[in-house]
Amino acid sequence: MSLNIDQQFKELINQAEQILITFKKDYTGDALASSLALAKFLAGLNKKYIIVADNFKIAPEFSFLSGIQSVAGLLA
Repeated sequence: MSLNIDQQFKELINQAEQILITFKKDYTGDALASSLALAKFLAGLNKKYIIVADNFKIAPEFSFLSGIQSVAGLLA
């Protein structure tokens, strides 16, 4: 019997040692908030993760989001 999508997700997370979370350079608030929410979820599971976005700069309207300082911006 094959695993459903939820079971597959749990299995991948359990097997992972380090997890990369990323979103595109011209991100939306939804993309950023989702990335931060996933990071918080992974932290609760004691998983190592990093959030990376191309040339990330904190837009003033999103500066209130918890954990936003943990997003790393890579220069192209």
